[in-house]
Amino acid sequence: CTDAGVSFIFVAGDLGTQQTEAPRGDGSAQLADVVLETIGSVSACPPVFLGVGNHELDGAGKSYWLEAIYPGVVTGLSGTANDSFIYFSFNFGGCHFVSLDSHGMIPGTTPMRIKTGNSHFGRLPDEQFTWLERDLAEHEDAPTFIFMHEPSEIIEHHRPWHMLQTRGRLVGTLQRF
Repeated sequence: CTDAGVSFIFVAGDLGTQQTEAPRGDGSAQLADVVLETIGSVSACPPVFLGVGNHELDGAGKSYWLEAIYPGVVTGLSGTANDSFIYFSFNFGGCHFVSLDSHGMIPGTTPMRIKTGNSHFGRLPDEQFTWLERDLAEHEDAPTFIFMHEPSEIIEHHRPWHMLQTRGRLVGTLQRF
């Protein structure tokens, strides 16, 4: 990373579940420990930002990864934190970067029926759209990059239920800015 001049790393979700164990010598270790050790083993590793994917909701949920990678940074987490949406933005090198989270329970919405069962995933809630519009307006003059886990267009191996369900509203919002 550092030899290539990388300024930061963004992982767009799906690091895995809390129960996932990674091989380690003669045994295994918790996946978050392996991720942190790997990051720590890179000399002068640039900052690593984590976006949330659907697999971070399994097991102990978002809380597990947020506390492992950002201990004490995200306050007010309770339980799995799967009822929360974790989104943020930052500026770097004259550009604006936005991380959206479409994984969580939205009160009043019915689950989507997908091949493997019901899902509340793949939707941005109204509160996040309100935040996004304000954030984009404040940074209107900067080139902006949007990160999120779900695709907004069908790619070869994805099924419709893997796509962002609120993609029309997101594209409309981005077009206005």
